Amino acid sequence: MLSGASFILFAALSHTTCLSPPTPDDGTYPTFWSYSYAAHDKAKKSRTGILWWFPVKGTSDEHEIFSQEAMNELSTRIVVVNVNEKCTDKDSLRKMYSVPDKYPTFVMTDYYGNPIAAPMVLKRGIGQKVDPKKHFEKPLKNVQNWVDAQRSKLAKDIAKLEKDLKRNKYRKSIPALQKILQLKGFKAVDKAQVMMTNALDAGRSAIKKAERSDNDDAIKQLKKVVKDFADTEVEKEAKAALAKLQGEG
Repeated sequence: MLSGASFILFAALSHTTCLSPPTPDDGTYPTFWSYSYAAHDKAKKSRTGILWWFPVKGTSDEHEIFSQEAMNELSTRIVVVNVNEKCTDKDSLRKMYSVPDKYPTFVMTDYYGNPIAAPMVLKRGIGQKVDPKKHFEKPLKNVQNWVDAQRSKLAKDIAKLEKDLKRNKYRKSIPALQKILQLKGFKAVDKAQVMMTNALDAGRSAIKKAERSDNDDAIKQLKKVVKDFADTEVEKEAKAALAKLQGEG
């Protein structure tokens, strides 16, 4: 029977992860990979960012920097995840960060998983030169500065959106709320979700009110709802009500 410590070690090694086999003792420098499922918590504890490595889809190829001293040193200070074919989260992570299938790609995020820069897509392939210190070190080691700035900006954005929504300025507010709702981890996101729900409820009330109006006035009101709530379910509902009134349904 395995002891408690041995069982934990066995379970960890048995779990399909985003880790690669250890680098052989051949003079190269190993990168200290982190598990994908533990990446966010690990990064949050150290207040650093996460570097996600995506090889070409269907492969587990690694860029040469992962055997170099610069990345070896950096991986002791930030979280690095190998989203290769062994990674159980590979499909969802590729979709989340819109990673192209044909090109190896680096993605940098904060500890919540929000991108802090555009993905680095290596269109010249795995042999394209990359400087870990130049491209990754500063933004990832100082990610708390990015998080603090984002939090401050979100507070101001929410305050402004509250005023705009009180004035029924949905056409301007809905896209701003949708942008905030793409983020993760910030308290402002929860507040934005409540604001979005209330705004959509107001849109549905506007549709019901329009349906009780005379035909011409109803069409005018519904067209306004369509514009005010673009790219939402309310837009679809207003278009359906409009089509019905115009004899298209």
